[in-house]
Amino acid sequence: MSDSSPPKGRRRIRALLLSDRIDTSNLEHDHVVSTAPLTYKFGKDGHVTLFRYGVAVLMGLTGPEENEVLRGLQKRLIRPHARQGRSNSSRRPDYAEDGDD
Repeated sequence: MSDSSPPKGRRRIRALLLSDRIDTSNLEHDHVVSTAPLTYKFGKDGHVTLFRYGVAVLMGLTGPEENEVLRGLQKRLIRPHARQGRSNSSRRPDYAEDGDD
């Protein structure tokens, strides 16, 4: 199983502690779902949630989409952590996308 493409019917969700803080002020995205915490649609089927205390939650993104999000956040990270997200928590839930559990 490849790390960048979860099995069909499952979504990859990663919570990454990137820094002490993420500056989310004036961060503009076309498809904002929520402003507190800032959540927006990204890529084909994904979402990104940013918490000011340095955590980014990436949901349903491919590996290249995750890399694009992380590159875009670099200038907004205040006191970045040394290993930005590379060995942090990654979980593949055991439920289907449709939520009929």
